[in-house]
Amino acid sequence: MQVERFNIWEVLKTGWKKFLENPALLILTLLVVAFIGLIPAAVKAILNWIGYPKTEIVYWCVFSFINLITIIFNIGLLKIYLKLAYDEKANYDDLVKHIRHYFRYLGVTILYGLIVVGGLVLLIVPGIMWSIQFQFARYFVVDKEMGPIEALKASSKLTKGCRWDIFGFNVLMLLVTFLGFLCCCIGYLIAIPVCEVATAFVYRRLQETQEGPEILPELPLDPSQETPVVNPENPQPPVE
Repeated sequence: MQVERFNIWEVLKTGWKKFLENPALLILTLLVVAFIGLIPAAVKAILNWIGYPKTEIVYWCVFSFINLITIIFNIGLLKIYLKLAYDEKANYDDLVKHIRHYFRYLGVTILYGLIVVGGLVLLIVPGIMWSIQFQFARYFVVDKEMGPIEALKASSKLTKGCRWDIFGFNVLMLLVTFLGFLCCCIGYLIAIPVCEVATAFVYRRLQETQEGPEILPELPLDPSQETPVVNPENPQPPVE
């Protein structure tokens, strides 16, 4: 059964509010990661310009190394977004100080990619649904320090019953990001953090609404306070 566990516009407004409160942090950390990602292309351009004969080999070595390093910064970005979603204080050093999650994050990223690609190869639709089902696995790794398999299971449980809502939210985030890109790319630096914080807030809301109200077990009556048995032939209970 489809259950509405978060409001799309509420979480988007939350992402916008957090951006307005932390513009420098969100823009600068994103620029750092983007700049590092440009290093392989810059190295290749320089080597081509000087005519180095083994440009492709050097390029792929640098590309592989930078991608491994970028994982550290991606973990840091996700931690920043999670902190803001939890109304906690995020700092610039969060970008690099959560390296302990590295191998778990790498493992869940690889598994998630294989699952989505496998689903897309099948009939496309399974790939889309699985991408939503396991969308928050990385969040469980960084937030709860879960292993890759445990995080995938937790994400599957978390998204159960509201995957169409998440699908609609993801479509809206893609639209916001695209509109930001059209604004001379400057809007891209705003749209990405807003959408990422909003997504982290969805993760928070789903956890808050995952469990229904707790039903307390019925406790046995105290023998001294048991209700006296009424005789059908004598409806009045005995008087003590």
